[in-house]
Amino acid sequence: MPTKCAWISRWIGTAIAYALLVQGCVSSQRVFPLAVLSDAVNPATVKINDYPEAITAIASIVTGDLGLPAPAGTATLYSNSIALETALIDEFQKDAEIAERQLDPKAREKFRAGRMERLALQARQLATTAHAVAMHQRIFINELLFVRYAWYERTRIISHEIAHVIERGLVNGRAAAPGRWLQEGFADWVAFKVQDRLGYESFSKSRENNLNAVAKAKAFQTFPSLSQLNTGDDWLLWVRTLPKADRAGPGGPPAASAAAAA
Repeated sequence: MPTKCAWISRWIGTAIAYALLVQGCVSSQRVFPLAVLSDAVNPATVKINDYPEAITAIASIVTGDLGLPAPAGTATLYSNSIALETALIDEFQKDAEIAERQLDPKAREKFRAGRMERLALQARQLATTAHAVAMHQRIFINELLFVRYAWYERTRIISHEIAHVIERGLVNGRAAAPGRWLQEGFADWVAFKVQDRLGYESFSKSRENNLNAVAKAKAFQTFPSLSQLNTGDDWLLWVRTLPKADRAGPGGPPAASAAAAA
């Protein structure tokens, strides 16, 4: 049976190996600005093969064709769920501190109870299931899931998340509650417009595909009302519960694809 010293040595070795693994994960992150890199970009003629091209084309469309504010911040690609989970926890804590300052003392005490456990669970769930997560001036991309898809699908998801960044920018990152269904609907509208402009799929076809997906979901079970889709938790619960259309081509998320905005 190993001695006490042997157990301690083994534990220290494991801790060092884990630290080196996490350090390697962090160092492999790739960060891209959410900005138009060229004034001369013409999205209709761009052949997208990498993230800077995709972000530049999308930012050009949302600020030019759609007349929306320019997205500010960065998109970061995480090559593994450990690094992504760590980054999400840090960002969730920042958001929670801002939200806490807006509460009265009684509500603040209730908000603090079990907060770390809730944030850790949310970060872990998103790090293993979400393709991308949008927050104030930040997009977190799960590269392990992203690499499975062609660029027409990646641009759709990035467009959706950039729309969420713009939403948060309009209120300077403060917590807002217009209804999650409204936020997600706006983000899909932006994504459909971008796909149309890039020549991947017409806006009308994207809308038709979404309506068909809704009809399919309603055929399986009672469909939620808008009041049941107001909060982020409620939205994610229904997204994970309702069946999703499995389309191999442009126009919507593959089965089990759920981009999330925090």
